Amino acid sequence: MDQDFVPYQESVELKELSFDELCLASYETETNWHITHKPWRNSEDITEIASPLYQQAFRWFRKVHKLDGQITSWTKGDEFEYYYSAEPLGKPSIYRCDKYTGKSYEDAELACLRKLIQIVKEKSK
Repeated sequence: MDQDFVPYQESVELKELSFDELCLASYETETNWHITHKPWRNSEDITEIASPLYQQAFRWFRKVHKLDGQITSWTKGDEFEYYYSAEPLGKPSIYRCDKYTGKSYEDAELACLRKLIQIVKEKSK
């Protein structure tokens, strides 16, 4: 089940970007991840880092930063090629990554999340 949640480093970066949605899991340390007793926010505890579901993180980027992240796959013989796009809502794609031939949807999903984080960080400079 933990593969449904954002990894530690990206959770830390989301907190730095003011992500403060209710989450079902958290990190006490980089290697100590757990489901919480009740949903809570980053602002409720300064010692733990909220670990959102990927779905929550992507929704937050759409809602707060007006950025949309999408994963697309194409079949090439017996293999899938995965792509992501990270773009402002309602505008043509301006960021694309290389294909992920032979890798998983989850790899592309994480790459897309990292790109969204990077875009927001660059905008705030």
